[in-house]
Amino acid sequence: TAFAKAGNNFNVTVRSVVWDSNDDTSPVDGVPDAGSDLTDNALTPNFGNEAITELVDITHTKVTPTGGTTVSGNLTGGDNLDFTSSGGTLTTALSWDEVGTIDLTATLDASVDSEYLAGGSGVTATHEDFGRFVPDRFAVSDNTPSFQASCGGTFTYMDQEFYFTTAPQLTVTAVNEAGATTINYGGGTTGINGFWQLDPVTLTRTYTN
Repeated sequence: TAFAKAGNNFNVTVRSVVWDSNDDTSPVDGVPDAGSDLTDNALTPNFGNEAITELVDITHTKVTPTGGTTVSGNLTGGDNLDFTSSGGTLTTALSWDEVGTIDLTATLDASVDSEYLAGGSGVTATHEDFGRFVPDRFAVSDNTPSFQASCGGTFTYMDQEFYFTTAPQLTVTAVNEAGATTINYGGGTTGINGFWQLDPVTLTRTYTN
């Protein structure tokens, strides 16, 4: 199912939580195993109340579509999230300007807080398969058609066939909220030509008179 439109804001909540042995089994190294569910871990409300400002960064990795002509796109709103007086939980608005699904990773900003847990090593977690993101809308543009010259270049006889030098053409482009083309819509090899859901069979054309 569709989750959000490309380029539009969506909310993400980041929580600082305690270690749980169920999330760290192979190897036991203080870092959550890939795919671990941290949503039921107890909150650490003191995070953000230290003398040093605690900042968290959210980054993304494109998961689908794959192959073909696809791009990772740009995630905005995930830099330098300040947990000061947050009580260990913070909700922020993000946006991704492309189509598909992504992984979101929250990591302690060690460049700012170099003293926290030896630079924040291991303070991270990933939300997998976030999406599906779809185009915000379709932009439609036309060309400038022209007829071929006929008798004298200015007229045709009744019932005489005439032809186009430049045939009429409409171009449909999937775009994000800012109006930029979403490359991943139809750019990959996953599903129907990437994430393309516009069926050409349903498109019709009619010439009147």
